[in-house]
Amino acid sequence: MEDQDHLLALDRVRNELRGLGYVGGLLRERYDFADFLARDYAVKQIPLAAFTQEPPSYRHASFGVVIANGAVGPELVQGYRSLGAPQIFEISGDQVVRWKVTGTGTPARLDEVGADQVSALFADHRNDWTPQSVLRAQSGDPTATQLDFFDLGLLPLLDYEVRTKLDRLLSETVNVAVAASEQEHPFDDDQYPPLFRLIFRLLAAKLLADRRHPGDWAPEDPRAAIAAVEDFYFSNDAPEPVLENHDTQLTIWRHLNSRLHFQNLSVDSLAYVYENTLVSPATRRLFGIHGTPREVAEYIVNRLPFEDL
Repeated sequence: MEDQDHLLALDRVRNELRGLGYVGGLLRERYDFADFLARDYAVKQIPLAAFTQEPPSYRHASFGVVIANGAVGPELVQGYRSLGAPQIFEISGDQVVRWKVTGTGTPARLDEVGADQVSALFADHRNDWTPQSVLRAQSGDPTATQLDFFDLGLLPLLDYEVRTKLDRLLSETVNVAVAASEQEHPFDDDQYPPLFRLIFRLLAAKLLADRRHPGDWAPEDPRAAIAAVEDFYFSNDAPEPVLENHDTQLTIWRHLNSRLHFQNLSVDSLAYVYENTLVSPATRRLFGIHGTPREVAEYIVNRLPFEDL
């Protein structure tokens, strides 16, 4: 009977989310994501997750729905912070509890209703819970961030953790690749550009594989993964060459696939690492490489007078 209560409540929350506009790829069943806040990067699964934009990422997570399974309340909800959703519904029997997820401290309990009251709860918050409203809050809109479920510290915390772990992963990958290559011959400075291209093509293959993009992105042979990425991104242009040492390619491919899961990764975080991890101060000055921080871009965009244009 209790399992039936869980399913009924889950079905009602799912239908209400669809009614708000979370349809198609914005609503994901049994969604896998890496626990960026855990030391072992464990991959977790949540029964239902809603997002404000595609592709899904922690920066675009809007709602999570969990089912009590021994762990309940704050202990249960705390384990899903890495999803990035500012609020999570906990289903326990025929009761639905709404939690505010915070960057620090314990999740805050906001509401508790029976399954038959879920529609009324959503009706009360319909204007604040649409994908557009939550997206404005995530983008730093000062009027939207006053919503009762939005915690200003959550996304900065996840940004820091993700960028730190990606930076570490990329640095480790470069080191193991150079070590593997030097087993055959010395590694020269002019080999770094094709090495970096190799790493980012294999990163792209892993990202597409973890996000279950149609296609075979995770073959055992890295050469097949590289070819698939080049066909996908360079269909009209000849790609610049990558490091061709197969043993080095295999070492990189195995290293990447044994580390962080990319399903819930923000593209902003990849861009940040691309602009910082592999760019020395001298290279930045020489080529004029600069990146506008996402927070600055969003601050400017949110203050443009769109209504007057």
